[in-house]
Amino acid sequence: MSDSVTQRRPLAPDDGGNADEASRIDPHLVIDGGVQQRWHTVNRSDGRWERIKLYDLGKPGIVYHWLNPRDPARARRRVGHLYWKALRRTILATNLLFFGIVFLIIGNVCFFTCNEIDRAWAFVVIGSLTFIPGIYATVILFLYIRCKGDYSWKDLPEPS
Repeated sequence: MSDSVTQRRPLAPDDGGNADEASRIDPHLVIDGGVQQRWHTVNRSDGRWERIKLYDLGKPGIVYHWLNPRDPARARRRVGHLYWKALRRTILATNLLFFGIVFLIIGNVCFFTCNEIDRAWAFVVIGSLTFIPGIYATVILFLYIRCKGDYSWKDLPEPS
């Protein structure tokens, strides 16, 4: 795996031992044990050709069925979109929500245990300022994955 890839070429039907009718139609598609998989053959630096799996097109797992019972494959694609296209927005949304919850908890604990009410108010204000946009962005992303309404990750601002 440490060898650098110098050349790529699509998988021809006569290259693999398990290439079947589907891979003759789409040379990248191979049916292996009933699961669709995409492969490329690459020329390693030592001159050998090696097949590498690009991604698995198998059935979506139970989490995707919970997210969208009617079309779990669509929920799976949308999670992929968040990973490849909106990763910074997703990280920002979850971090804002997490730190907002932490600061609100610290502020509430400070109200009841500390003698410094000003410090408690500071934590509550900072927690509110991070919790409100964090919960908004997280709900938008959750509804986008669930395929509810016309929500999109493009509705969220791009972090700079």
